[in-house]
Formats: sequence, C-alpha cells, structure tokens
Amino acid sequence: MAPYKTKTTKKRSFKIPKTPAYIKNLLIVESPAKCKTISKILGKDYVVIATLGHIRDLPKRKMGVDFENNFEPTYEISSDKKAQAKSLVEHIKNADQVFLAPDEDREGEAIAWHVIEASKIAHDKFKRITFHEITPSAIKAAVKNPRKMNYDVVNAQQARRILDRLVGYKLSPLLGKKIMKGLSAGRVQSSTLKIVVDREREIQNFIKEEYWSISAACNKNNIEFKADFIEKAGKKYKKLDIKNETQALAILEDITKKSFFVNTIEAKSRKKAAKPPFITSTLQQAASYHCGFSSKKTMAVAQMLYEGVALKNETVGLITYMRTDSTNIAKSAISEIRDFIQQELGDKYLSSKIKTYTKKAKGAQEAHECIRATSMFRTPDSLEKYLTSDQFKLYQLIWKRTVACQINEAIFDQNIITLKAKNTLWQSIGETLVFDGYLKIYHYDKNTKDTILPQLETGENIAVTKIEPKQHFTEPPPRYTEATLIKTLEKNGIGRPSTYAPTISTVTARGYIEIEKKKIIPQKIGFKVTEALENFFPNIVNAHFTAEMETDLDKVAEGEVKWLTMLQNFYEPFIKTIDNANTNMSSQKEVHTTGEKCPKCESDLVTRQSRYGEFIGCSNYPKCKYIKPDKKKQKEMAEDEKKAEELDPCPLCNNSLVIKNSSYGKFIACNGYPKCRYSQALNAEKIDKKCPECNSPLVIKNSRRGQFLGCSNYPKCKHIENLAKNKSSDG
Repeated sequence: MAPYKTKTTKKRSFKIPKTPAYIKNLLIVESPAKCKTISKILGKDYVVIATLGHIRDLPKRKMGVDFENNFEPTYEISSDKKAQAKSLVEHIKNADQVFLAPDEDREGEAIAWHVIEASKIAHDKFKRITFHEITPSAIKAAVKNPRKMNYDVVNAQQARRILDRLVGYKLSPLLGKKIMKGLSAGRVQSSTLKIVVDREREIQNFIKEEYWSISAACNKNNIEFKADFIEKAGKKYKKLDIKNETQALAILEDITKKSFFVNTIEAKSRKKAAKPPFITSTLQQAASYHCGFSSKKTMAVAQMLYEGVALKNETVGLITYMRTDSTNIAKSAISEIRDFIQQELGDKYLSSKIKTYTKKAKGAQEAHECIRATSMFRTPDSLEKYLTSDQFKLYQLIWKRTVACQINEAIFDQNIITLKAKNTLWQSIGETLVFDGYLKIYHYDKNTKDTILPQLETGENIAVTKIEPKQHFTEPPPRYTEATLIKTLEKNGIGRPSTYAPTISTVTARGYIEIEKKKIIPQKIGFKVTEALENFFPNIVNAHFTAEMETDLDKVAEGEVKWLTMLQNFYEPFIKTIDNANTNMSSQKEVHTTGEKCPKCESDLVTRQSRYGEFIGCSNYPKCKYIKPDKKKQKEMAEDEKKAEELDPCPLCNNSLVIKNSSYGKFIACNGYPKCRYSQALNAEKIDKKCPECNSPLVIKNSRRGQFLGCSNYPKCKHIENLAKNKSSDG
C-alpha cells in the first residue's frame, strides 16, 4: 500500500489524509485521536480515518427545516468540513468495504448515516460496527460482527435536532426582542435553569426556625463519648421538636449529672456494599467531589482515556465509552475483575456471588456498558508515569470503582447504648470497622471512621461531665453544585448523559448562572428569562414535560413512536404559544436616564441591561459606544492618570505619556497614538541602551510569551532582543 501522505487545510489544524488508490478495508470513526490506536490494532489491511464529528448538519444561520413539508430537514456540509467530507468520499469510493464505527449512541448513528448520505453510494457497501472500548479484543470482535444501520435511532436524533432548532430559532429571537439581545432558550437548558432559579427562590424565601438539642458529655476509663437526648416520659423527640430554651430547660428539670446509668446495650453487625460502577452522571458527580473537576473537564479527560494513551510501545484505550446510562458490566470484564481480586487480594475479599447491577433511572439503555477500566491488571500505579495528573486522578477513580464492585461488603460492629436519667432516655452509637471489604480498594466513601465506645454493662452508673442544651436554626436548602445539579437532572429524566456537561456550559456562557466556589448562582438575567418562560411557555421549563419528551425520543429510537408524529404533536401548540407571546408579552428592556451626559457625544447616559448585569451607556448607541466605568474602574483610572503625570515625556515625540490596558495587562504608551507608537511595559526598570539599527531607545515590552526588549520606534523599526540575556550580561 502507498505511504499515507497528508496535506494541511488552510482553516483547520488537522491533516487531511491523501487518498490511497486502493483500500481493502476502510474504517471510519468520529475522532482522529482514535485512528492511531485502532490502526495499530487492525494492521496494514485497514485504513482508519475520522469524520471529526458531524460532517453534515442543519445550516447555521437559518432554520433549515420545512415545517409545511413533513419537517423536511435541509442538511449541508459546513465550509470547514468540505475538505474532510471530500476526502471521506474519495476514500469510500476506493475501498472494497467500509466499516462505519462512530459511537453507539444517537449522535454516532446519525454521523454514520450522514457519511452514507454524503457519499451518495449504495448502502450495501457499508457495515455498521460498534464497540465500547478501544482494545484489540473489542475492535476485532466488532469487525467480525457488523450490524445493520438502526434508522429508528437516526430518526430519534433527527427529531431531537429539529425540536432543538425549532425551540431555539423561534424562542430565542422572542427573548431578544422582549428582554435583551443575545439570549437563548432550549428544551433542556431552560428546564435546567428553572431548577436552579427555583432553588434560589427557596433560599430567598426561607424563614429560619429555631430548635434546640441536648447532649450529655460522658466518660469512662478516660474514653469520652456523647449521648443525645431522645425521649422523656415515653414521648420520643425528633430533631425540631424542642422549639426554644424554655422547653429544653423543662426537659432537664430534676436531671443531674449523677443520675445517668446504662439502660440497654444493643450489639449488631452492619454491612456496607460497594456502589454500582460508574455511569456518566455518577462519574461527573464523583469527579467533582473527589477531584474537583467540572463536568466539562471530567468528560474531556475521560475522552482522552477512552480514545487511547501511549503506553511503552502501544496506544491503549484505558476505559470504556464514557457516555452511558447503564451499569451493565460485560461478562468477560466481570471474569477479569474477579481474577484480579483473587490474585491480588485473596478469597476473603472476592464476593462469593457475581454481583450484577441494573440501572433504575429513566431511559437507561441496557445494551450499553458502564464506565469501567478496560483491564484490571493495568493498575493506576503502573500507569502513573504515562498519564497527566488529571488523567491519573480520573483513571484511578474509575479503576477503583470498577474493582470494588465485585469485592465483599465492609463489615462494622455497631453498639447502640441507651442511658437513663430519671424519666429521660439518651442514646449513643459506636461503630468499629472489623472487615474493610471493598473499602480496601475504594477509599472515597465518607463516614467510615471508627466511633469508639468504652466497655459498658447494663445498670452501671455513668460519669457525666456536662449536660449541654444547644440552640440551632434551620438552614435553607444549599445551592446546587454541578454534581448535585446533574444528579437532579438525572433523577427527573431531563437530558441524557451526553447533554449534562454542555447544558451547564451553555447556561453559564449565556450569563444565566455563575459558578462561585463550586456553587451555582442564578443571575438577574437568568431570573428574567425564567419568569418570562414560566408565564408564556410553561411546558418548556416544566421538568415533567421535558422528561416526557426525552421518553418520547427514546420511544422513537425503539421504533414505538413515529418521529414525524412526535414533531407534529409538539409543533402546533408551540407555534400558537409563540404567536400569543409575540402579541401579549410586555417588553422588559429597562432604560432609565441618569441625568448625565455622554463625555464623547453629549447624548444622555442611560442604564441598560446585559447578560453580565446592569451598566450605564450612551443613549446614542450604536453610533456612540461609550460605557461609563464602574466605581472600581474609575478609581483605577484616576490612579493611572496620577502615575502618568509623573512620567517623563515621550522620548520620540515629546508628547505626554498615558497608561493603557491590553490583553497582556497595563502598559505605558504615547498620547500621540497612532502618529507615535511609542510604548513600554508598566513599572519596567529603565534600560539605558540604544537600538543598534536606528539608535532609538530600547524599552521593555509585554507579550503573551513574557517580557522582551524592543525598539521604541516600532513599527518602523522591528528590532527585538532577549531581555533575560541582556540582564545577565549587564550583571
């Protein structure tokens, strides 16, 4: 076979492979990162190329759907994909047989279909294959067992794409017209935003409630333990039952430190089982808790581990496919997990029965696998030197969860002690880990520390050092984190594994939310958008309605519902609602004059709203784009003006110097710009050196690569020097 030469396109950094004259087997994947790994596995009889995602899609700047003609979509190849699409078609024409291997989900099935349609070649030339891990056994098994295209899944993807296009292209302009330009709405993102806004409303409307607890500090043989009040005169008290200090003191009436004795001792064993292997949502949650990763970062790192990492002389996919809602584990994987446990940990850790897991969430696709390590014998420690820090953290988390799922339960000895004082009962619970079980591998679970109680006997008196009533107040529900929001989305059936991370990224990019110290805080514009949608489009933000639509899309994928029927059922009532909102939704664009004049054009200054908050700008926008700096900015500007007054005149033209901002920070520049382009770094030490080319002063300048020495007569003279070298020679 001819050498695999490449040429580079002008717009993209990826390389388009030159088409060989003859290809025995062509295998097409989504991502170029997979090509190298799979090529090594299959050998020289296979050429592996990538689509780089979708090669066709709906047009970017128009609807692209004919709603009057059975929702006929118009697909086109974007300008940045034309070279890639042309190369794909050339490869397909020169191949004996073509294996379509995009991911096994709706998007992957649609990508495979778009390749067939773009090639305009008979469908019988193509074979659809799928795999959940990029390993020799999985890839070779997939090639040996091709299947037919699943056009029900393709239609489900088309239906979802058209629904999202319909909502986005009809609803987003309405929000721009009535509230503010640049806003967007969508089935999943708007439901997600409402969940966040509703939680913030709960927090804002929360009224704290006072309650009291009572505890006794006890001691025996220098072992201290605490007993909590639970009952008086046969009445059991729950957390919020003691409302105030008066009630707390009434309970303690006649109770003395010397009146406590052991009433009952109950000993029992408690077992704690390992959690199921990861699915997309639980991986994102665990990576947030234990690695501090955002959902977007988690998926990016997982993609690298899935597509393959270079290990010695081979590139290996280290985990299975990371977009899944199934906890199923392949039988071959279970066998290897159990072999590893038996060899490395021994029989006492190996579960006597094979543990299987069934996903209970809506829409779980049981044909998929969980997210697991592709080999148990590739331990995190053995791979650490080949992985980045982030890759190691995530791989270790996945590997440990994979192994733990077939290990025996952890066993705790638990002692529940009740103390009696007069007519009151007090309780203390002690717990000791007697067998670590799965915790030997998976150390991430909380509340596994021993709580030691002393040896006690029924009826013995207990030394009490302190009886303490304590005041508390109820707390509002916490703000969502990415982890808890994803958990809520999954619980409510909103979105699917592939949508969690991009949905959060979208509402953040729109300015609807901000994430501070991992807490998700809805912004003013997020409230406005949610309120408008609640009033006129209650279904769009309704979690139950959104979840039902996801269920309907699943039914389309399973062949139970026709995709055109589903679209028609949504379209007609939605368009009526759009028409109603266009007529009856009042404008919320707030513009108030401030009584000040624009310093540039003397027009009135007014308050305006942007997705970043309120600001003061010129009423003559867009002719005048003046924006008044906020107080902090004004203070900085005043300080900069004061510093500029102390500067010497420009050495090139004797004009005054000013302090300006750039993407690389503040710098000193000539006030005569653009006639004079003198500039230098702010607070830079003086360089008493002339340019060897034009005899102008040399100055220190900033760039994205750091500081350097450049001619002050730039751009007429472009002489530069290494600053560090000059400093060392000066020294």
